[in-house]
Amino acid sequence: MHDRITNLITRFTEIGEQQIKDLPIYNENLTVEAIGFEQFEENELLGVLITPWFLNLILLSCEFKNWRPAQIGHEKLERQLPSLENYVFTLGGDELIGEYYSISLVSPVHCFSNQEQARTVALEHLQRFLTPPPKEIEETNQPDPQRRRLLELLRGKK
Repeated sequence: MHDRITNLITRFTEIGEQQIKDLPIYNENLTVEAIGFEQFEENELLGVLITPWFLNLILLSCEFKNWRPAQIGHEKLERQLPSLENYVFTLGGDELIGEYYSISLVSPVHCFSNQEQARTVALEHLQRFLTPPPKEIEETNQPDPQRRRLLELLRGKK
């Protein structure tokens, strides 16, 4: 596992224990877990972060980037994902993990009664973002000249 992901898990575990645990949005049936993080583009990691209070798609630089507190929650980043759709990520971060961008998928997460349910939903979302659309077969009313020529050759026409 990449160090940046390990740091992300550690930091959000700390945030949960120190700041969120006593709030009504906290789901005690869940723990912090990184799902499906893989290299995205040149220097980024993309995956889903499960916490006891949210499930987010995370775009994380492979290198620590100093956070900009005044921009947190305000700065947006539009990216095209392998699904060939554009998505808008919101800047987040703190002094320990630096900057990251996220898209909220589920919040709060009281709909999950256990970690396995949260993992399943995280993987479903990730698959939706990372799966390219099927190549469409172009249908026209025009006959295919190559196919027509092949049929003529098979029938003995020259």
